[in-house]
Amino acid sequence: MIDQTDTQTVDPFQPVKRGRGRPSTGKAMTPAEKQRAYRQRLKSGNVTKKAETQEISVVESVIDCDLVPYDAARIKAILVELAVASADAKRRQMEVEELKAKLERAGADAEQWRKRYYDTVAEHQNDVAAILQEQGRKLSAQKALATKFQNERNTQIDKNERLRAALAGVLDGYGAKLESKDVARYRSLIS
Repeated sequence: MIDQTDTQTVDPFQPVKRGRGRPSTGKAMTPAEKQRAYRQRLKSGNVTKKAETQEISVVESVIDCDLVPYDAARIKAILVELAVASADAKRRQMEVEELKAKLERAGADAEQWRKRYYDTVAEHQNDVAAILQEQGRKLSAQKALATKFQNERNTQIDKNERLRAALAGVLDGYGAKLESKDVARYRSLIS
């Protein structure tokens, strides 16, 4: 007996219900694969476009009909116009393809020039950085040299001040013992 509440147990005697939709074959192509195959068919010339087949079928059906000569002449004129327009469209399509190729080449050239420009700019920036770095080293060396000379000058000035003070003290202490002309000469050296 079958339990009506049991939904999980499969009855081996009843046929299995198939799911909805078309069954998969396991050979499905990705959209990229479909597009690649389509492009290959286009290159090989095995693909006819829908508009072309419709035009051909209309022309064939018109030609197959028994028409009045006036209509046949008119149809021939239209067919000639159609052939001219089709040739013109093909010529323009070829021009478009040529322009696309030129555009791609120009894009590649532009990219090459852009890369060359950025490389040149980078080289110049590196050169300028090296020059600035060298100038910075020279400037710091000159500052160090100027500081050294200024310290030596200050040392000499301090030494001279000490010697003047010592000479002034000597002159004050021994001024009476020296001749006045010598004292005047030493005092002129101090001031």
